[in-house]
Amino acid sequence: MMSTNLIVIKSSYHEAKKNIIRNRDATKEELQQTIIDLAEELAKKIQEKFYINEQDIITPMSCNITGPYLYHPRTVIITTKDDRDTLAFGFEKKFKNTILGFMDFEGRRGLQALKSPVRSIELPDSKEPVVNLIVGKTVLATGCTAISLTKEAMQKYMPRQIIVASIFYSEQGIREIFDELPNVNLIVIGEPDSLNKEGMLVPGIGNLDERIHA
Repeated sequence: MMSTNLIVIKSSYHEAKKNIIRNRDATKEELQQTIIDLAEELAKKIQEKFYINEQDIITPMSCNITGPYLYHPRTVIITTKDDRDTLAFGFEKKFKNTILGFMDFEGRRGLQALKSPVRSIELPDSKEPVVNLIVGKTVLATGCTAISLTKEAMQKYMPRQIIVASIFYSEQGIREIFDELPNVNLIVIGEPDSLNKEGMLVPGIGNLDERIHA
């Protein structure tokens, strides 16, 4: 599973946040807010790895210093429609100079999502060259949906760099991403789940869309 392009965020804090989502008694509001919180954690790691340059600045004390500084290249954030109000919202809070887009798979997953036509798609035009494409999936059980999202957005924007980010994932999902898109950067949180015969994560989080929209 390991790749030099794979970054895993690990801490007891992040596992505790993930377990809020795993808890079957979590409320809809808890689920939504925790996904947003973890999206912000992913965004901070992305900024740390890909959004820092050395820059000269002058302090209020008229001192010249050179050091790390956040910059804001043109960034496109793409998620599924189901992730738009949680994962994408959390990303958008941390990044500037962004375009948001989504694709609607009508809840289809796995190979069905990869091979079926997309119900609706929103990939806004960019008036300037896109530097970073961020593809977000709360759940990366297999890689199919993320692959479909990424390939569609790659054709549209021709970004310099691609980053796929996920909270819950499996080793199979990681392998499938790198098999199809070996040059992407992949950022995930915590340990992987297993997959059952139906392609669901175990211990997993159930059908997250149904839990949020019940």
